[in-house]
Amino acid sequence: MFERQAVSFHPCVPSLNSFAVFGSPLTLAFAFDFRDQRAINDGGKIEAERVDGCSKLLVNCHHHMTLVKRIDRDVVHQKRMGRLCRGVNARLRSRSAATMPSAPKRRLLLRAILTGLTLFLATPALAQDRAQRLLAELADAPGPPGFEEPVRAVVVRELRPLADAVSYDGLGSVIARQGSAGPKIMLDAHMDELGGVVRRVTPQGYLSMQMLGGWLDQALPDQRWIIIGSKGPVHAVTGIRDVHVVPADERTRVFPRDGLYLDVGARTAAEVEALGLSPGDPVVPDSPFTSLAGGRYLGKAWDDRVGCAVVIEALRRLRASGHPNQLFVAATVQEEVGLRGARTAADLIKPDIGIAIEGGIAGDTPGRNSEETQAAIGAGPGIFLYDSSAIPSRKMVALVRDIARVKGLPLQADLVQGYGDDSAAIQATAGGVPTVNLVVPVRYTHAHNGVMDRAGFDRMVELVVGLVQRLDAKTVAEMRDFTP
Repeated sequence: MFERQAVSFHPCVPSLNSFAVFGSPLTLAFAFDFRDQRAINDGGKIEAERVDGCSKLLVNCHHHMTLVKRIDRDVVHQKRMGRLCRGVNARLRSRSAATMPSAPKRRLLLRAILTGLTLFLATPALAQDRAQRLLAELADAPGPPGFEEPVRAVVVRELRPLADAVSYDGLGSVIARQGSAGPKIMLDAHMDELGGVVRRVTPQGYLSMQMLGGWLDQALPDQRWIIIGSKGPVHAVTGIRDVHVVPADERTRVFPRDGLYLDVGARTAAEVEALGLSPGDPVVPDSPFTSLAGGRYLGKAWDDRVGCAVVIEALRRLRASGHPNQLFVAATVQEEVGLRGARTAADLIKPDIGIAIEGGIAGDTPGRNSEETQAAIGAGPGIFLYDSSAIPSRKMVALVRDIARVKGLPLQADLVQGYGDDSAAIQATAGGVPTVNLVVPVRYTHAHNGVMDRAGFDRMVELVVGLVQRLDAKTVAEMRDFTP
């Protein structure tokens, strides 16, 4: 995808010693020093290009040209005109032979450039905030059960600056501790997503797949996938029978998963091997993050990358505001195949209170039975009063409701059959732990393409922050007191 944006300005005159402007989705550090430079006395333009997600900003002042390419997020690179920049992926060059301009003219250029940069950074395709970038990066990262490494790398990178200590359980769950005194609060979200693994390779170059997690058979045919092989990712598609050859009485039947094969374009098993693919390689949906209208986000794996983003952003805010407890953020593994990481992480943490953050089930699409689920995206965070794996602590439910009331946050109650979450594993450890499962409602979970609402995410972060701040020693003792 190629996008271009241009803003003209004049007079193009250097402004002052140095300045810096920071924008998103990729942090652009734009800084230069004119002390040793000559005049620019005619017009120019600011241009921005974006090619396949990589942005560059071009300031063309006819005589001076500054190029800033993609650089690391939150890293400031200072540059000087006419010198090679030592910053990552940034370079600067000068083409001038005039004289140094006056201070008033330099101020005119500053205003012109700042105006142009404001227009550039307001472009919808580029003007994303930190949370949206995090949600996109987490959703796009591949991580089926047992293969969570790419997701874990993102999570650890975000949690490490916010935590007092980061550790891991024996399955690979991440445990970030913030605080060293008070009751132990476990804030949980799982890193894994639905996916599969390559089962075998046929002589004709097709690959069969073992599904991981709770897939519907009707969600599997004619879908794009990515196989993570030894030589890197390989794109694939699951086939589907052509309607022209399917008998009329079979056209409405579900295509069984055992008849599905991954097509990578290979003609033989040897060609598959040459691609670096073999049995046991992980497979994930090929569904890139996309921003929809109305503050909605389309992507894979919102169950439970939305929860991972919530706990990261909550920890960020709590580091600034403080809290009266030891907070353990657990980004767990293998939830989709049996809540395994939550159990092993809780064994190490031994929490006094457990809070699971999940992607919930939205029932706000046409043709749904209202008894299946009562939640809607955009109507606030949800709280599970029941699912088939856990019954929450009634005292915790009452506390969450009170915090939502005090903060003026809408809170949706839901009861879902056929759903399991990490709170079920947490509550059965350490002699019993009061738990609650909070959800950001999502449409079309356990499929290639889910839709979440940004406002629901933001409100969930606010609710979680308020909940953790209320869980002091006295409140936790009350949650755990069952005296008649």
